Amino acid sequence: MEEITPEDLRRNLTGRNEAKTKLPEVCDIFNSNAEKLIGIEIGKITWGRYLAFRKRIADFIMLKYSMDDIYLSHLKYSFMVEYEFYIKTEVKIQQNTMVKYLEVC
Repeated sequence: MEEITPEDLRRNLTGRNEAKTKLPEVCDIFNSNAEKLIGIEIGKITWGRYLAFRKRIADFIMLKYSMDDIYLSHLKYSFMVEYEFYIKTEVKIQQNTMVKYLEVC
């Protein structure tokens, strides 16, 4: 997997990058790196939350957009608002857990 630097992410989020990066791809890269930090910087439970976030975000993208992926450059504030509503109503996650999920974002 290709490493994404903070500058790469900034260019993607501001639309100044020619390469098209997708949200689940970023999750996969993050999770791959996080897995190596289990027992060093994060615990297994935290890593499990990262995996759950990746699955739930993919499920949301499929439900909302009928796609299995979405480009970072296509994300708007409304995406997070709709995702928050989705995890509260469809997944039925409690407030504290929802905050933890949104912190990953």
